Amino acid sequence: MKIHVFSDGVRHGCFVYREEIPLEALERRGHTVSGGLKYREESGNLMDCDLFILPRFLHGDYPLVADEIKRCGKPLVYEIDDAADLFERFHTSYFQVRNMLPSYYYMLQEADLVTTTTETLAAHLRCLGARNVVVLPNCPLTQSWPEVPVRRRPGPIRIGYTGWTAHILEAAFFCEIMAALRQIRQDFIPILYGIATTSDTGVEWIKKARDAVNANPIPNREFGESLVDFVGSFQKVRPYLQWKSMTTVDEYFDTLRGLDLDIGCAVLHDTPFNRCKSCIKFYDYAGAGCVTLASEVLPYTTEPCITVPNTLDAWVRMLSLLMDSEVHRRTRLEEQRQWIRVNRNPDFWAVVREEAYQALLPQSRHALV
Repeated sequence: MKIHVFSDGVRHGCFVYREEIPLEALERRGHTVSGGLKYREESGNLMDCDLFILPRFLHGDYPLVADEIKRCGKPLVYEIDDAADLFERFHTSYFQVRNMLPSYYYMLQEADLVTTTTETLAAHLRCLGARNVVVLPNCPLTQSWPEVPVRRRPGPIRIGYTGWTAHILEAAFFCEIMAALRQIRQDFIPILYGIATTSDTGVEWIKKARDAVNANPIPNREFGESLVDFVGSFQKVRPYLQWKSMTTVDEYFDTLRGLDLDIGCAVLHDTPFNRCKSCIKFYDYAGAGCVTLASEVLPYTTEPCITVPNTLDAWVRMLSLLMDSEVHRRTRLEEQRQWIRVNRNPDFWAVVREEAYQALLPQSRHALV
């Protein structure tokens, strides 16, 4: 097949998981991929391609592009990894995504195939009018994972959470958990990675965030309320919290590994939007060599994370158990890494993706080109 993928021109985490990794796996199976970030120059007639993929949210008018593709009789695939209609108002991309909702609804109904990350999100998209939905999970490049040494360093256990500004309420709860754990023991270092997208310290970032809210108080009201929650929680752990600002996607995985985490916390509040998310933090932590402890909510209850209810007592109890046994941490980590290797292999899922794409083509074109 000759596949053309559209892109917003930015190599972010979603691009890596939903375009770069899966499409490179298709190339290994003999297919040709153009567009995206890989090919800046196109040769020949674009309509010589067999199939077109429009991913996630793009700037521009999706319906016009989609109509032209369909007018030429070409199959159209819409790739989406978030429930765009369920974005919370405190989310930093809320208004940007709201402006794209007409194209989102249009694509769900007009695409020949919708590909997405989880069964929960697939069911939601079907309710919005998508007729042909196939679940293709996110898959990490496990072959690039380093081996996990027995114990990387002496000293306190390192417990981390990674997210960005859109996960500010989860970061606030992580700080609350760390403060509660600190009440009973001090043999650990909490690390917060990624809430700020600059090299600011936590205090500097909070000031900038407050200034942004005050400059536009009406549209930023919900984010401002979330910021208040975060600041209150942050102050409880500020004296001993390690703050690490977000890096580019090219540096993200090496930076995460360099944090030397023993336990990675996948804190997630139970909301309609979050239930439609996928377990990327689980894969990232496993690749970085730390065991994942997650909230007992979707999507983490569908994969072999260690999960706990979203109460401070439950989190503190399980963290204490994991902290007290390196053998238990390592055993569970190896179980988690092996499950991901087997069940989230990009080359295995490339076969499923290939079959879903080829089902859209005329029978005479099903053979590899």
